[in-house]
Amino acid sequence: PGPSTSTTAEAPRNLSLLYVADGADGMVSVSNTTSSSVLWQIPVRADVREAALDSSSYGSFVYFTDVSGDSFITLSAPTGKVYGTYPRGAGTLSVVSYPPGGYVYVVNSKDRSVSVADSQDHKELNRDFLHQGTFRIGQVPLYAAFTPDLRFWYTDANTSSVGVARVNVTVVAVAPWVVDTNVTSLAQIAMPSAPSHIAAADDGREVVVGVEDGLVVINASTYRQVAEVNLPESPSGILASPSGGYIFAAGPDGVYVVDARTFSLAATVAMEGGAYGLALSPDGGTLFVSNPLG
Repeated sequence: PGPSTSTTAEAPRNLSLLYVADGADGMVSVSNTTSSSVLWQIPVRADVREAALDSSSYGSFVYFTDVSGDSFITLSAPTGKVYGTYPRGAGTLSVVSYPPGGYVYVVNSKDRSVSVADSQDHKELNRDFLHQGTFRIGQVPLYAAFTPDLRFWYTDANTSSVGVARVNVTVVAVAPWVVDTNVTSLAQIAMPSAPSHIAAADDGREVVVGVEDGLVVINASTYRQVAEVNLPESPSGILASPSGGYIFAAGPDGVYVVDARTFSLAATVAMEGGAYGLALSPDGGTLFVSNPLG
């Protein structure tokens, strides 16, 4: 029999779970990272793409963006239940949650802003969840990442650059939550071509940016470029290993494995149909790759 589509199942607490968005079918698949078996599938009826996992004081939640409906979906991680759908109407492209149990940041490319919400009390979520705090940043922000020092990094499509900002968030009211944001621009770093995905690497000491047919590595302290890695194709996703040994880039040929010490292409793991999403198991020993045609 195929995987269950129940939205009320609850996974054992000792399992490490992987959430895979299948936008074409409007489903989210939940897998056990140890056995790589699909535990169940959750119908979300949305073209879900970018995702972030957050462990808050009320349990774990997964946040997805709905590309087709310009909305934002929260999912209860332990139960597999769709907790809520929140219309944004601004062409949401990516979502990050930082620090764990802290705030959710949703990048809205069409209205050139970032929405912020407090993730610690989902009991008070309502349809205005994403309007609790909004700040404008850059010109057309695409993807975002955080370094451990709470600096907010984002790619800017209009200026072919990477922006860096300090974002201070303060809760000013509860029930419903209202947050105030104070943003200080720190740097704007030129890229050789239009940037896309962005990820922190080497415990936040470096930031890796996807550009046309390659990667650019930036020193997170000096904001200077330290390396440029040529790839056969432009990356559709970037992930750095916690150990700092490798940087993985998804592309139309499969997964490109970059040695993080020499910044050279170490291997290409071929995948028919290419690669898109990347995720590592908690022990860093297994890389999970989504296949757009799989």
